[in-house]
Amino acid sequence: MSLDYFVASGDYAGKFTEAYPDKPNKIQIIFLSDDDFQSCYEEWDCRDGSGKRLGYGDGETFYLWDAGKEDYIQETVRARVDEFTKAHKGIWKPVLTLNFIIPKIRGVFGMWQFKTSGDRSSIHAIRETFDMVKEQAGTIVNIPFDLTVKKVKSN
Repeated sequence: MSLDYFVASGDYAGKFTEAYPDKPNKIQIIFLSDDDFQSCYEEWDCRDGSGKRLGYGDGETFYLWDAGKEDYIQETVRARVDEFTKAHKGIWKPVLTLNFIIPKIRGVFGMWQFKTSGDRSSIHAIRETFDMVKEQAGTIVNIPFDLTVKKVKSN
């Protein structure tokens, strides 16, 4: 469900609420690594109608669930990925994962994670901004960003 504010979960959610008591729609974040996988990682996720994860991948290499082996198998041939998707009635969606620190939170130093599958707006905008700053500054580390959220309607 789309929200117009950030919600923290986990063991340190209380620290988030202390720092942001009024349901914030904007928080300042800082990335700790120039490695995209550790800071701003985009992947594809495939689910069936019930929400079961059928596969994932980076757009070139995919990992598809093999029920017989009870494990994911690697696939790089797009036609086979398409056949698998059709046979299992899967739906692929992009997912963006951000790992960062929140400087305003005191008393604990740890990484926070934000995931979104808002493919029509937020993934492209976040990824484009991240890449532009990294290219222009030569690094993404210790550069403050404002992460904002806005409620949208979805079909």
